[in-house]
Amino acid sequence: MAQLLHLRIKRVQSAFFASLSLGLTTLQAGCASSKQVDYIDTRIDKKGATPNESVGLSKEGQAIVQKETSASSRLVTLEHVNENLKLDLKQQFFILRECREKLALSKHGGPGEYPELTDFDSLEATYEKQSQLGMEDGQLKVVETSDLKERIGSQESFQKELTNFIRTVKKENEKFQFAMKERAE
Repeated sequence: MAQLLHLRIKRVQSAFFASLSLGLTTLQAGCASSKQVDYIDTRIDKKGATPNESVGLSKEGQAIVQKETSASSRLVTLEHVNENLKLDLKQQFFILRECREKLALSKHGGPGEYPELTDFDSLEATYEKQSQLGMEDGQLKVVETSDLKERIGSQESFQKELTNFIRTVKKENEKFQFAMKERAE
């Protein structure tokens, strides 16, 4: 039983890392074509408002709800949400490791050992960066730049992947905890 559950976890991990890699590669390919900033017309025929949004009609006469956020605020929010998701994922993995250890113990009918789970501490949203090394005001500096639109898109994609992985790990935790209860009886 413990071996079957271990194989299931390995498949979940493989699928997660493959989808994360594919999603971020696709995102980078999609964003690479347009680095120019588009000018947008945010004017609407305002008919009402909620605390954070405007309700009105677009130029085309479509009833819309519009929320304006600065790009820097959006990026900071995404980065904070993703850091919290990574902490949640770390906690879920800790629970999963504990359950796997208990099920692997020979006194619980397990094989006495189990393979380690893949480390995920290095998971990050990926995006292209350019670095420059040079002098400015008598100081040697390294300046890194990245495309804002690509970086926001990368964070959004990463957030979806983390959320899906957390959901999957939680389901596996439930299965392991059920198996522990079953063996205890």
